[in-house]
Amino acid sequence: MYKFIRPLIFNASSDPETMHRVVMKLLSLAGRWPFCVLERAVFDFQDRHLSQKVFGLEFKNPVGLAGGFDKQAQAVAGLANLGFGFLEIGTVTAQGQMGNPRPRIFRLLKDEALINRMGFNNHGADELAKKLPEVSLSGNKVPLGINIGKTKMTELQDAAKDYLYSFSKLYSLGDYFVVNVSSPNTPGLRQLINRNYLAEILAALSDYRSRQPN
Repeated sequence: MYKFIRPLIFNASSDPETMHRVVMKLLSLAGRWPFCVLERAVFDFQDRHLSQKVFGLEFKNPVGLAGGFDKQAQAVAGLANLGFGFLEIGTVTAQGQMGNPRPRIFRLLKDEALINRMGFNNHGADELAKKLPEVSLSGNKVPLGINIGKTKMTELQDAAKDYLYSFSKLYSLGDYFVVNVSSPNTPGLRQLINRNYLAEILAALSDYRSRQPN
């Protein structure tokens, strides 16, 4: 399928972000009945030799989709039917934000790649918490990860509270969580790799998790 649509989405005259939105719309449609049945029959792949259980989660294969592609959980079902062993949505922040000014996606045609400088654009943890219960995988269960990051306007000293807000809002809706402190597109974010900041963030999330029913 990718080989079929690649000439369209990599067309040099089209805007990369606009094409990404088009692809998300198509994947969202593909995840609905009856299209999901055809999509799964053609693209889904399973092999017992590739499946494994990690931290109590069953992965049908080790190839998954990382955060950054489906930020708003728009096309979870459509993506699951493409054969991924796990899916990761986000990055989501405590507060909704617009991200960086456009243009913020750039094609590297010779390298067949993209540069992503979107800057954690998303609708916020509250909106995602409302949306996720309505997301259906149409019986094709794969582990769903949620990638959480810091709101751009939040000061570094308040980062732990910011991450905790998203974590607590979404805790019951994700199979695993990713704490994103590595994006270069949020000013100062990578300072959170500092041991003191990171330890505070992880301690806050761990404490919340320890107080939840199993």
